[in-house]
Amino acid sequence: MVPVPGRSLARMNRKASTLILLVILAAAVVIRVYVALRCTAIPGYSDMALYNAAALRGGFPTSSPPGYPLFLKAIYAIFGAHNYTAVFVAQSLISALTVLLIYRVTSAVASRRAGLLAAGIAAVYPNLIAYNLTTLTETFGVFFVMILFFILVAAIPERTRSILAAVAIFFGFVFRPVVFLFAPGVFLGIKRRWTFALAAVVLLTPLIAFEMTVGKSFQRSAVAIYETYHPSSDGSQLIHPDSTALRSDTLSSVVYLKAALANIAHNRWKAIDNVYSKATVLFSRGWDTFVLEPIVGSGTLAYYVWAYAYLPVLVFGFIGMARLYGRGNRMIALPALSYAVLVVLFFLFKFRYRLPIEPVLIIYTSMLLAGERSRAAEADEVVARSGAPPARSETGAAARRRSNHVILAVIVLVALTLRIYLALVSPAPAHSREMLEYNRLAVQGGLGSASAPLYPLFLRAVYSLCGAGNHAAIFLAQGILSTLTIVLLYMALARLCGNAAGIIAAAICAVFPDFLLYNVNVGVESMSVFLVAALMAASTARIGVRLRTFLVGVLVALGVLLQPLLVCLAPGALLASRRRALLLLVMMLALVPFVVINAIRTQKIEPVYEARAFGLGLGNYAGPGSLEHAIDAVYGNANGVTTKGWRPPDAAAARVGRRGITNAAVYSYAIVMLIGFVGLARCFRREHGAFALPVLLYVVLLVLFSYFRVRYRAPLEPVLVAYAAILLGGGRRASTASMREP
Repeated sequence: MVPVPGRSLARMNRKASTLILLVILAAAVVIRVYVALRCTAIPGYSDMALYNAAALRGGFPTSSPPGYPLFLKAIYAIFGAHNYTAVFVAQSLISALTVLLIYRVTSAVASRRAGLLAAGIAAVYPNLIAYNLTTLTETFGVFFVMILFFILVAAIPERTRSILAAVAIFFGFVFRPVVFLFAPGVFLGIKRRWTFALAAVVLLTPLIAFEMTVGKSFQRSAVAIYETYHPSSDGSQLIHPDSTALRSDTLSSVVYLKAALANIAHNRWKAIDNVYSKATVLFSRGWDTFVLEPIVGSGTLAYYVWAYAYLPVLVFGFIGMARLYGRGNRMIALPALSYAVLVVLFFLFKFRYRLPIEPVLIIYTSMLLAGERSRAAEADEVVARSGAPPARSETGAAARRRSNHVILAVIVLVALTLRIYLALVSPAPAHSREMLEYNRLAVQGGLGSASAPLYPLFLRAVYSLCGAGNHAAIFLAQGILSTLTIVLLYMALARLCGNAAGIIAAAICAVFPDFLLYNVNVGVESMSVFLVAALMAASTARIGVRLRTFLVGVLVALGVLLQPLLVCLAPGALLASRRRALLLLVMMLALVPFVVINAIRTQKIEPVYEARAFGLGLGNYAGPGSLEHAIDAVYGNANGVTTKGWRPPDAAAARVGRRGITNAAVYSYAIVMLIGFVGLARCFRREHGAFALPVLLYVVLLVLFSYFRVRYRAPLEPVLVAYAAILLGGGRRASTASMREP
């Protein structure tokens, strides 16, 4: 019989992947066992001491979930009490099995290639190694979560899947009760929902009754909820009930739950702040130092490697989940999301509580890096194969355009009215040093090489028409520019992704507090937002490529004259441009007049500004401990982009003095940021380069080479609004034909 080449190749690929998997698993075992044998940490504190005490007591453990103390009891019975090395080695072997499960789950939802990549990451992933060196339940929690995912993606009958999923959650609950929080996501995703629910009730009811009768898991959960929403807590801070009005940690669960509800009712914004603080733990580099420091010490290079290892998995996993989420992998995404949401809402969020969902991030990271196709890309391919889309009635299209224009006109009218009202009622801004300098330049002139001239010239124009120091006129002029920002962003998005996204973006811009409050302050933020919107509109305009390049070059040059840091828009514009030499020439020629003026004023040639005016440099990368310092500095700058932290402009302080209004303004950015980043991760396409790359690289460069202030992120906000609108509008990709150059 003649061998079939395709089958032979498939057998070869299977053999190669099996060999690679065996090498990865061997490495996972060797690394874990080696570290376990070398570890000298004594887990005799925190919850580790409680589990040890429960294991060393006689009889059946009742003070904790029974599974883990029984495991410790068995290890101590064989190898001797307090033989922590034996515990570490046993948990290391279980962790190595978890690596195998990660491979099997990833292969089932994606491919063997992605599975091998996921297993490789998991084999050396510090977070899956460190907790093996403790007497905590994290190793078993992750193991049973991966068994649950393996069941959910296995090729078995649906009834069997539902029952086995309930069994996995039962055993996970026996070792780590928070595994139960995966159950709502399983219920939403599984086909035999009520079979799963019935099996879970049958299995868990006796265990829950046992815990409520002799154990303390539910009472501890109620205490955790009470601590979460206590007025003196930040959501992740331990507040011992003995120091609160209840004065005891031994009361019934109902007492703590009622007190928590009362605290929420009387401190609504504080409760929201606590939820936000807990959510930041999910996205933080933070680490349980009481686990890490005994293992690798404090302040060492190994400490930084272990502490920061989570961040790349978080970033790539988040992007992978956003881009690749679909029917084939939702059974791992929905339970992980339900767990994360419920922990953030109802419990103190400790750093180790995110460990059960980190394998999911590893899986999506591997899918992204392995080049798995997203649903959007597959849909585009189907459309391309099916030929041109069906023709639409020109009459219907014209009617839709008229309807969209009417809606846009209403949004613009509402936005303009709101901005005029705020301009007229807002008090004069406080006399900050920056404002006084702007006014001096506007009134007296004397633009020097370290001064960005565009905004002072804008103020001079307003003062010449309406009188010096007329803050209402400034606010009104900035409000008009802000209204034009709405139109520009609509034009850009309607061209790129359709009218629905454009209308949604316009509606968000009309009421977005940041865009409103920038207008009632003397500062460059309002004009920088307008300039970025103009840049986005120019990059998508239906004009010749040379004219488009000219407009983009002029706008980037104007950005440099407005705020020197906006020079960081240039690399992204150059990278996305098809005529880079022309773009660079336009930017240089646009800046020549100001260079000449500076040369005449200062009697020396300077490249537009003194170096200090740009606020960029390599200071974070120099000096003793430069590597660790640079890592912390970059992380701190990235926090400036993603935090809700925001101080209303001084001119708005009196108007937003009430805590409710202030918090609404603060959290509006957090909401737009979250939806915008999800939209960016899910909907960004190659043809969006000129639309988004200048601002995205602007942010990256500032994070790497500057001290990032919250106000520096203003140019990012139009892009976040745009991608939030694209996501909410269905994430439709512009057709290749519509983006073709005229």
